[in-house]
Amino acid sequence: MVASYELSEGDAESYILSNLDDFQEELIQIHIKTVQDSSAQSKQLDQYLDYLLEDVDVMTLEEFL
Repeated sequence: MVASYELSEGDAESYILSNLDDFQEELIQIHIKTVQDSSAQSKQLDQYLDYLLEDVDVMTLEEFL
């Protein structure tokens, strides 16, 4: 059974303010993880593009025509 509590606006505000450091720390950790994940994905994409371009012969437009 899930307990539910009703907070008045003042209670909610005081709860948030009293736990602000925890909320900020959690947001910072989420941001760091997002940046790390994005960086890892970017690195994987770079490696994949390098792999795709390994065997590509570059030719000039004149050679093509």
